[in-house]
Amino acid sequence: MAATEASALPSQNDLDWGLSNFVDLATANQQLVAAQADQAQSVYTLFFQEVLMKHALGTLEVIE
Repeated sequence: MAATEASALPSQNDLDWGLSNFVDLATANQQLVAAQADQAQSVYTLFFQEVLMKHALGTLEVIE
């Protein structure tokens, strides 16, 4: 995701200097948002997989 964030910044600078167009900037921003959404989904997926694994192993702590 860091690479996606880095690619969005030069695109904004290129647009400011007239070296790029709005389509390039919009595409870079779309890729950044998609990468951020994928990362958030991966974090939640990992959390729930860990809960399922602990349940299967019988090590899940239940808080009442």
